Amino acid sequence: MILRQPARTRDHRMTHPLLTRVRPWIGKSFWAIMDQGLFAFSNFLLNLCLARWLAPESYGAFALAFTVFLFAGVLHSSIFTEPMLVFGSGKYRQSQQPYLSTLVRFHWTRAWPILALLIAAVSVAYWDNPARSSILFLAATCSTTLYQWLMRRACYLSQQPDLAASGGFLYLVTVLGGIATLHQTRTLDAIPALAVMAGASLLSGALIQFRLKRQRKLTSAGSSPDAEILRAHWDYGRWAIATGVIGWFSGNIAMVSLPWWHGNEATGAFRAGLNLILPVQQLLAAAGPLLIPLLVRSRDLPQYRRITLTFAILFSAAPLAWALALGGVGPWICDWLYDGRYAFNRPVLILLGLAAVFGSFGQVMAGALRAMELPNLAFRGYAASAVFSLILGLPLIALGGILGASASLMAALAVSTAIHLRMVWKRTANQARTPI
Repeated sequence: MILRQPARTRDHRMTHPLLTRVRPWIGKSFWAIMDQGLFAFSNFLLNLCLARWLAPESYGAFALAFTVFLFAGVLHSSIFTEPMLVFGSGKYRQSQQPYLSTLVRFHWTRAWPILALLIAAVSVAYWDNPARSSILFLAATCSTTLYQWLMRRACYLSQQPDLAASGGFLYLVTVLGGIATLHQTRTLDAIPALAVMAGASLLSGALIQFRLKRQRKLTSAGSSPDAEILRAHWDYGRWAIATGVIGWFSGNIAMVSLPWWHGNEATGAFRAGLNLILPVQQLLAAAGPLLIPLLVRSRDLPQYRRITLTFAILFSAAPLAWALALGGVGPWICDWLYDGRYAFNRPVLILLGLAAVFGSFGQVMAGALRAMELPNLAFRGYAASAVFSLILGLPLIALGGILGASASLMAALAVSTAIHLRMVWKRTANQARTPI
C-alpha cells in the first residue's frame, strides 16, 4: 500500500504558525490600504491645493494650526485608540460593542472639552501670529476629526477594514467637493478649509458608527464597568501619552519652531516638502491597525523577533525606493506639483525620504514593544529622540532653515529607531533561543 506522505507534508506546512497568521492579514491588507489610502489621498490633495492656491504665509498658518491639533490627537489616540486596539483584541474581546460605546461616550463628554481647552491654551504661544485664529477654530472643532479616527480604528476590532474604507470614500468626496466649492467662490482660506475637514470627518465617523451597529459583528457577550475600562486605558495610556508627546515633539518641532526664526513662509515651505513623503507614510500606516493585533497574538511565539523584523523591512522598502526617486527627480516633481511656488534642492528631498525610511522601520519596532504591553520601553526611544531634537535639532533649525529642519527630523527618527530595535532585540532574546 502507498502512503500519501506528500499530502500530510503539505498539511503540516499549511499549519505553520507564521503562515496561518500572515495569510489572513495579507488578504485584509488590501482594504486596510484602501482605507488609509483614501484618507491619505484626501489630505494630500487638500494640502496640495492649499499650497498651490494660498500665499505661502497663509499656507504656513494652516500647517502650523494643524500641527498643534496633531498634538491633541496624540493625547486622544494614546488614551482611546491605541489601548482600544490592544484591549479590544484581548481583554475585552468578548464585549466589544459595549466597550466601544463606552469609549465613544467618553470621547464626547470628557475628552473633547479637555482637549479644546488645551489647544486654546497653546494658541497663546502664537499671540501675534496669523495662525492663532486657525488654532482657536480647531480647538472648537477638534472633536469631529478625533471621533472619525476612533471610529475608523474601531472597524479593526472586527477585522472590517472595508467598512473603514467606505468612510474614507465619503470623506474623500466631501473634502474634494468642499474645497472645489471654496475655490470657485474665491473663499478658500485656512479656516474654511479646516471647516470642510471637520464636516467631512463628522459625516464619515457617523456613517462608520451606524454601520458597525447595524452589521452587529462586534461581540457583545457581557460588559465591563466604566471605571474598569477607564483604569485599564489610563494604566496603558499614561505611558502611551508620554511616548506620543515625545514622539510628536521629535517629529514636529520644526513645524512649531520655524515661525519663530524664519516666519510662516518657511513653515509652509517645509510642510510642502513633507507632503512629498506623506502619501507613502500614510499608506504604510494603513497596516498598523492590523499589525498590532497580529503582533499581540504572536508575541509569545519563538519566531516573534523574526516576524517583527520581517515586517519592519517590508515597511521600509517602499520609503527607501521613494527616497531614491526624490533624489533623482524630486526637484522636477516639486516644480510640477506646486506650479513653481516652492522649490527644494536634492539634499532636502533625500533627507526627507530617509526620514520616511527610519520612521517606517521604527513604527514596527515601537509597535512590537506596545504589543508586548511595554509602552514604557517605547517611551525611552522617543525620549532620546526628543533630547536630540532639543540639543542639536533646534540649533540646526535656527541656523539652517528648511535644510536644518530636514536634517533634524531625519536624525531624530534614526535615533529612536535604533533604540527601539535594540530594546526589541533584547526583550526577545530568550524567545529567539527557544527551539521551534
